[in-house]
Amino acid sequence: MRYTCLFLLLLVIGFTGCRNNESQVVSAESGHSHGAGSIPFTAFSDSCEYFAEIKPMIKGQPTEASVHITRLSDYKPFAEGIMGIRVIQNGNLIGSGDTNKPRIPGIFPVKFTVSNGGMVSLQFVFKGNGFQDSVMISSARVFESEEEFKKVAPVEDPSGVIKFTKEMAWKIDFNVLKVVPRDYFNPIKVSGELLIPPSEITTMTAKGDGIVIYRRDNLVPGAQIEPGTVLFTLTGQGLTTRNMDANISGLKSRFEASKASYDREKQLIKDQIVSQKQFNETSAKYKIDSTQYFAFLNGLSGNNMNITASAGGSVIQLFQPNGSFVTEGTPLISISGNKMIMLRADVPQRNWKDIPSITSGAFRPSGSDQIYDIEELGGRLIAKGSSLSSGNSFIPVTFEFSNKGSFVAGSFAEVFLHTTLLKNQLVIPVSSLLEEQGNYYVYVQIAGESFMKRPVKLGCIDGTYANVLSGLTSGDRVVTQGAIFIKASSQMTGTPSHGHEH
Repeated sequence: MRYTCLFLLLLVIGFTGCRNNESQVVSAESGHSHGAGSIPFTAFSDSCEYFAEIKPMIKGQPTEASVHITRLSDYKPFAEGIMGIRVIQNGNLIGSGDTNKPRIPGIFPVKFTVSNGGMVSLQFVFKGNGFQDSVMISSARVFESEEEFKKVAPVEDPSGVIKFTKEMAWKIDFNVLKVVPRDYFNPIKVSGELLIPPSEITTMTAKGDGIVIYRRDNLVPGAQIEPGTVLFTLTGQGLTTRNMDANISGLKSRFEASKASYDREKQLIKDQIVSQKQFNETSAKYKIDSTQYFAFLNGLSGNNMNITASAGGSVIQLFQPNGSFVTEGTPLISISGNKMIMLRADVPQRNWKDIPSITSGAFRPSGSDQIYDIEELGGRLIAKGSSLSSGNSFIPVTFEFSNKGSFVAGSFAEVFLHTTLLKNQLVIPVSSLLEEQGNYYVYVQIAGESFMKRPVKLGCIDGTYANVLSGLTSGDRVVTQGAIFIKASSQMTGTPSHGHEH
């Protein structure tokens, strides 16, 4: 594993060669000499991260800052724009500088001169492509002379700090999340299965007696069927009894007899020669016989009967082989629509007390790394079992949702059932976690290019997020993508602490 991490880091090294102008300070750092005597500062607005390496600010002398600006939304640099620095003391502007020429995308060299010594505030201002942003750092120092600066002892990094440059982070899938308390559903992890809802299944049956002839070469399970497609033909050819002609003759005779009785009694009822009750019975028989007769005729093609698909979808099952004899009402084929799908979660008996509190859930289909939230799919909880499933010792909980992801019915899934709502929890993405000998840890950003390994104790995990019981505090910035590269950086021997393209 160590060599894998080193290879990943070397690969990245090889590649390396936001809201408005009212911003809030989230973090700031002024520390040890960095690079060629530079002092690092880190600050966050709502939209951007600013990491500046500023040469010691000495009263009346030109100085230069390398300002790295990163979009927090995707952790990528701004390729162009205008970066400015304002130096403020007691509400007065005592120095400023601007540049619209980044050294490389994301790194802006800003030159400026400060007129007074003492404690100052630094304001970083950025404009580009209609976007404006700014942030303030309130604790920076301007030295009266170079001698005064030399007397100040450098502040060393805390033990265990791992350096990971902005250029390396920009080249990979990297991101950092500020951890803040939020509500979190206590999940139960169970197994489940994706199923076809009964309402989505249409079964076609034989409308008469006859021999089944397949009308499609690709009529197999999984085949897609359009509504109105001719699927089978029923024929009585070769049969001496119960053939199609006999069925037609029988239906026609019953229809004609019913029609004659109805026409005759319709005249007699006027003179009250027949009773109203008898006429009603004759009318009902005539309607039934005529419906059966004309329905039978509608499916006829010559002396054969066609069976057409009344609904579209995919074939689930074929019940009869080609050439078999069937009687009226025999199932021939079942077709499933693809609009909806059902998820049955199998809850173990030990969790029976949690059944009433289940409100929704998420699932990961077998063979997939993606977690799907049932509510985001427009789904709903349709049933909670009150008894064990037949043939096993689990309590079924069933959801139904749109089949937007082309889910495969019959496949198994890992299910995370949402139960009680937990208030004010520290929650991080599962992608943040790394594991070592059964223990979990994350990397926390303590400054622009400085990270610390932090062991964490976890509570609930719902497949996408993990509830952190200890190891983090509100406001910590946790690496959610690219943590493996920081691990690789920590294992490099003699890795230079600075790799910027200055």
